[in-house]
Amino acid sequence: MMRVALLAVLLLSATLALVWFDPARPPAHIAGTQTLTHAQFVLSAQPLPPTHGWQPITLPDSWRARRPTTSGMAWYRIAFTLQRLPATPQAIYLPRLAMAGELWLNGALLSPYTPLALPRGASSQGRDAPMYVVLPSSAFRVGGNTLTIRLRGDAQVRSGLSAVRFGPVERIAPVWQRQHLLQVVLPLVQVLLLVAAVCLAYAYAQRRRNYLMMVIGLGLGVMSLVLDLLPPLSLSPGDRHAVRILVFTSVVWLLCRGGLYGRSEQSSLICDN
Repeated sequence: MMRVALLAVLLLSATLALVWFDPARPPAHIAGTQTLTHAQFVLSAQPLPPTHGWQPITLPDSWRARRPTTSGMAWYRIAFTLQRLPATPQAIYLPRLAMAGELWLNGALLSPYTPLALPRGASSQGRDAPMYVVLPSSAFRVGGNTLTIRLRGDAQVRSGLSAVRFGPVERIAPVWQRQHLLQVVLPLVQVLLLVAAVCLAYAYAQRRRNYLMMVIGLGLGVMSLVLDLLPPLSLSPGDRHAVRILVFTSVVWLLCRGGLYGRSEQSSLICDN
């Protein structure tokens, strides 16, 4: 029983930590790099940047805070100046770009394989993967440079653009790798653990003909899936991590309780005999 209590306390502590601190939030500053926060914005479905209608904004930009009912295509334009060409390859890093976007630097497309069109009948759930592009020094210009971003957003999800990080690869790569681990790898691991726990609970309950435990285990799994994918809720990455951990903790607790209950029944039968 003590092991069950310790496991529950540990996983619930992790849940509270994830609710309090969203692991998908990037660091505010990366040493030796530039953080580009001044941009221009325009709502437009044109395939190329429009010539008028731009408005100055400050990054990060949250559509939910600034335009909560807006859906569709938009453009961001970010200008920055270089006194000289970089001596080493440079990286452009966007911790968050939701829902999907294309990057252009000085008129050259940097992300040609990013799907911007939403397939018919597809969910509007956004991607949480950070965007990271490595560029040679020849991609930049001495003087003015322009980074243009075409973004597809939706009012049902947390659409928007984070501040852009720009600098040497050796400075930005470790930060991107950590964010990729938290925003992409960790959710996959959590989903696999959750599916395994629910399947184990179902098999265990079926073997012991404990139909109440079977219903509770499946109900917890369905609840996690609904909370994770239901567009109107638009949970943040940290909230989704917390939901998965909470459901996983509950299923593990059910399994442990079922095992202890089964042992107590066997012990009582042995004593009676």
